[in-house]
Amino acid sequence: MPSDPNGDALSVTTFQTGVVPSALPPFVTCTQTSSSLTYTVTSNAPLGSYSITILASDTLLSQTGVFNLQVVNTAPTFATVVRDQVYLYDRERKYKLPEVKDDEENTVTVTA
Repeated sequence: MPSDPNGDALSVTTFQTGVVPSALPPFVTCTQTSSSLTYTVTSNAPLGSYSITILASDTLLSQTGVFNLQVVNTAPTFATVVRDQVYLYDRERKYKLPEVKDDEENTVTVTA
């Protein structure tokens, strides 16, 4: 966290740049410790880029910093490689699909 050269107590706030009233987007929460800010984005967040301002201030002066928070949804992945299959006519054969992983823990539908 920022430090104050005079030893004054600091206040650190974060908000979405250019939004009135000053607040983070409703799907973002911020937890502050003495050395970091931790952002959590809910799973129903709209995808996109959000400009976030960090404001550090003491009783007399303030300093701001701005960063972009990018909300993305990555594609699901197979845990192992999907292999080519060889089938004989008129024979039934079952193929066990590999495990499907989704980083955002969304419901995944597999179709053939």
